[in-house]
Amino acid sequence: MGRPGLALGTAGKIRCTPRRPGIAPSPGTGTTTAGAARSNDTPGPRLPRRQRCGWPFGTVPGSTSAGTITRDTPVNVLAEAWYASLKNLSPTTLQAYRNRLDQQVLPGLGNLRVRELSVGTIDRHLRLIADKHGPAVAKMTKSVLSGLCGLAARHDALERNPVRDTGRIETSTKKAPKALTAEESRTLLTRLDADERCSRRR
Repeated sequence: MGRPGLALGTAGKIRCTPRRPGIAPSPGTGTTTAGAARSNDTPGPRLPRRQRCGWPFGTVPGSTSAGTITRDTPVNVLAEAWYASLKNLSPTTLQAYRNRLDQQVLPGLGNLRVRELSVGTIDRHLRLIADKHGPAVAKMTKSVLSGLCGLAARHDALERNPVRDTGRIETSTKKAPKALTAEESRTLLTRLDADERCSRRR
């Protein structure tokens, strides 16, 4: 069984090595091993620079206080925050979005964290939806997921909207209607005239 992951913004075991002559001191250095470890473990310019994006030091991972979305926020919380932000939409559109959330997004992705919404994860989910429910449902689900990820990106919980890089959802092409030729029309009418059932029904 693997070790549990570290909380966001925390560091693992600090490894210390002697500084080579000629290299200028930087944050995370010290005259002793213990001092260097303490320097590295103190929130400063080093660790925040290595944070990909999201919450600052001193906040609680996953917190949505004051409407803040973080990298550790559950997708189901993000989904409800996005749905609550929808304005000036018709009741029909709102219900359609609600259906996609309840039937496609939350069952498959609701237990993930925002940071786990990668291009590959979303793309595979959309393709499963297209295979099971058809391309029309998959396309609307894609629009809903784009809204969710756009909200997360505006809160700096995602670097970009990953839905934009997912593959295109292909729709089945319908054959163009074809008119009967004159000869085909005459053949059809002749067969209808010769059919007793068609004659009785005129």
